[in-house]
Amino acid sequence: MNILLVDDHAVVRQGYASLLRALLPAVEVREAASGEEALTRVHEAVPNLVIMDFGLPGISGLETTRRLRQRLPQLRVLFSACTMNCPWYARRWMQVRRAT
Repeated sequence: MNILLVDDHAVVRQGYASLLRALLPAVEVREAASGEEALTRVHEAVPNLVIMDFGLPGISGLETTRRLRQRLPQLRVLFSACTMNCPWYARRWMQVRRAT
């Protein structure tokens, strides 16, 4: 199994990665700091799970997920957000899901 962590905050990304590696030593954990980098990483090796930050600069987490799921509809994505706008993001994700 392999997991791709996508977050523009290095401390958050590295913290999740350290925790996952400690708890699940058999799991490969890869990292991406942007939506653009995530698209490249998934092209290199398809993960079993993507942990995606909503609020990425450049290509947002929602847009990155939409693009990934167009190519890989079976891809599992777990969203992570450190924001007060969680209800807005949840509604927006539901709109994206209906459109794909």
